[in-house]
Amino acid sequence: MKVSSRTAALLLAAAVLLILTACSSQGVRGPVTDRSDPGKCEIEFRPPGSFELENQVEVEGTDPVGVRFSYSDRERRIHFTSGIPGEFAEGFPKSGEFFVVTGEPGTLLGEGSDWVFVWSGAASCSPRTVTGNGFSRTEFLRVLDQSGVIALGH
Repeated sequence: MKVSSRTAALLLAAAVLLILTACSSQGVRGPVTDRSDPGKCEIEFRPPGSFELENQVEVEGTDPVGVRFSYSDRERRIHFTSGIPGEFAEGFPKSGEFFVVTGEPGTLLGEGSDWVFVWSGAASCSPRTVTGNGFSRTEFLRVLDQSGVIALGH
């Protein structure tokens, strides 16, 4: 079976997320990071109510500690990250630019049913990302809007 480079990149991105999830010993704690801990990045955004928190990961070795929250609505998955260094959406085509509600520009990358929205955010907790699997482009943008990340013409 011949696999395209884009398909290989998507599979690699999914594998990295699975490894991070499997290596977590933190488990599910709830949808809000501890804002009283200056040594931990925050994620201010939450997906719509149809998504349930599956996992929260803290990535030690970053200062402040990076975090990732993973949610699912049984058919789709969405991951919010803050302060986890690395290449996000490497090999994905650029699909647009949007402004985060806090004013920073962000880039949408992806195709098919896999999407990543990336922006800088606060320097100490950069980059910030939202990754979605199982969404059309329109659905992913709608969920970003419903999560409070971007505002689509309100």
